[in-house]
Amino acid sequence: MMTEAGDNPATGHVAPTAATGTRGRARMPLWRRVAMALVRVVVPVVVVWLVWGELTRIDWPQVRAEMGEANFLLLLAAALVVAANVAAMGLYDAVSFPRTPELGFVRRWGIGSLCFAWSNFLTIGPIGGPALRFLVYGRRGLSPGQVARGLGAQYMGFGGGLIGWLVASALPLYGWAGLAMRAGIALGLAVTLAMLFKMGAIAALRWRARTLHKEVSESLEQIRRVRAWALGVVGFLDWGCSMAAFAMVAWAAGMVLDAGQAARTFLGGHVVGMVSMMPGGLGSADATWLYGLTEAGHEADVAAAGIVLFRAVFYLLPWVVAAIVTLTVAGPRFEDSAAWRARVLALVVVVYAAIMVAAQALPSGHAWPMVNPVPPTIAMTQASHVIGLLAAVGAACLAPGLAARSGQAWRVTLWCAALGLGAHALKADDAQEVLVSALVVVLAFAARRDFQMDSQWRAPWWTAGAIVAACTVWYWLIGVQAFPRRVLDAGDLLVFGSAEGAGRFVRGGVLLALLSAGVLVTQACRVGARGRSG
Repeated sequence: MMTEAGDNPATGHVAPTAATGTRGRARMPLWRRVAMALVRVVVPVVVVWLVWGELTRIDWPQVRAEMGEANFLLLLAAALVVAANVAAMGLYDAVSFPRTPELGFVRRWGIGSLCFAWSNFLTIGPIGGPALRFLVYGRRGLSPGQVARGLGAQYMGFGGGLIGWLVASALPLYGWAGLAMRAGIALGLAVTLAMLFKMGAIAALRWRARTLHKEVSESLEQIRRVRAWALGVVGFLDWGCSMAAFAMVAWAAGMVLDAGQAARTFLGGHVVGMVSMMPGGLGSADATWLYGLTEAGHEADVAAAGIVLFRAVFYLLPWVVAAIVTLTVAGPRFEDSAAWRARVLALVVVVYAAIMVAAQALPSGHAWPMVNPVPPTIAMTQASHVIGLLAAVGAACLAPGLAARSGQAWRVTLWCAALGLGAHALKADDAQEVLVSALVVVLAFAARRDFQMDSQWRAPWWTAGAIVAACTVWYWLIGVQAFPRRVLDAGDLLVFGSAEGAGRFVRGGVLLALLSAGVLVTQACRVGARGRSG
């Protein structure tokens, strides 16, 4: 849906030209810039202060255990609701943008759904969502002005749906009858407000027509053709589906929420995220959700598990589907598809590497049996951990080469993903990691024709070291949070056969730290040697 964590037109859209954006920034008063900066700092700080007590009590291993015990059927039902939500998001484009011989209703609907799935996951909706549309619709024949006006029309449905559901969720209504009344009120307000927004836009354009007649007349014609009532219905469906998905994921995690609680918690998180202007509301929205769920009487560990599951089902899963569609179906339909599909695969590999590095840092209590461990099982566990970790870091280092369409980088990436798949297959509890690795292997193989197989790739000398260092920091951040009640010390380097995996985590972290330092020193020495020889 169009939220702060995804495609949120309420926060503005990208200007058609850089010059226009520069002039706008130059005219912005100093007090306004200071106020915006303060809001970005104050709101997240206040939210974190409110939930700090709950954050410090979260037991992350317990969170992972709660996620593993979530009701799979309810999560599957939530995923189906998210699919309906993405379809509703696509209707924003289908209704807002003008029809052309190349852009029929179904085509606009599909483009909108893909754009929303991408920008929601990347948490760059206020920038990435509009930017994607300027790129895609520009190549389909629409002018920047038509795209900008189409984006403006989307705000009518977005704003109407948000305000409608906010008002409906605040009413003291209970039971199924109350839910039906909430939905009816939200629908009526969404449609009414969208139509009022359209009337206001037309009035503003008529006022501007006194000085910019031609430009405004084109805008008036496009806005008049927009069916505001349909956008109101789309906004109602968009926000309604997203709230239903949030409630179903909460129920799957073991939390019982009535419709009003779910709506107020969900919408409150998104509103705080929008006010904070954090990318995707990351942190501020999650903290608000945690505060709302714990205030409703739920344990912090259970609430945190539900929030993580919601992020995965609502943001990660649609993006995975969108990436598959982009690489296999939609790619050949665009000009220069080989270049930007290679960049898509590079982004997929970056996400894959982040997930796999985090997976190696987490406890693995159900790996090969550790009761009276024997050397073969210990060696297999240690080898699978090291191989999986190095394969993930190697894939991350190769992402810039993939973006440059290097055939060499593509081949090594394929090997890294295959090694990661085999390493995780050696463990007993890594089914998710095996599926993710297999997906990357399939996507990389499907995109093989987009790479120049005879090309070599040379990155700047500091690239590999910087990427390994970033992976090291990420690994330690995840691992330290995953073992909050376990004192990690140098002795863990010698601990083998620990069911909690503390020894494996520390050894992996030391290995990454040494590797990042070694790569940086080696590359710097090579640069110095080339400078002396030159």
